[in-house]
Amino acid sequence: MIRDRLLCCAFALFLAVLLTSLPLFAQKITGDISGTVQDSTGAVVKDATITAKNIGTGETRSAKSSDAGFYRIVELPPGKYTVTVSVKGFKTATRAAEVAIRRTTGYRPPQQRT
Repeated sequence: MIRDRLLCCAFALFLAVLLTSLPLFAQKITGDISGTVQDSTGAVVKDATITAKNIGTGETRSAKSSDAGFYRIVELPPGKYTVTVSVKGFKTATRAAEVAIRRTTGYRPPQQRT
């Protein structure tokens, strides 16, 4: 009887600890960079290559803009980045960006024709 009660309490305690720790696993420790690539007239630019380079580590991640000009580079470690946008027929655009935990850094690079 006492053994059954102890076993039941131990199981209930285990279950309580497990359920209260689940939100810890859902915490995001990275950030994203996203935006829409447009030319100087405001028209979207598709198939542009967007590269984010972490200044501290040198790690690079890239994405391509969609038919709507949208791009998103996800799961970036927090830090300072150099974001470069290049596409054939346009000048390359570069700027600094900072990625923070659980944040999306917006960047809408203006593209000028070469």
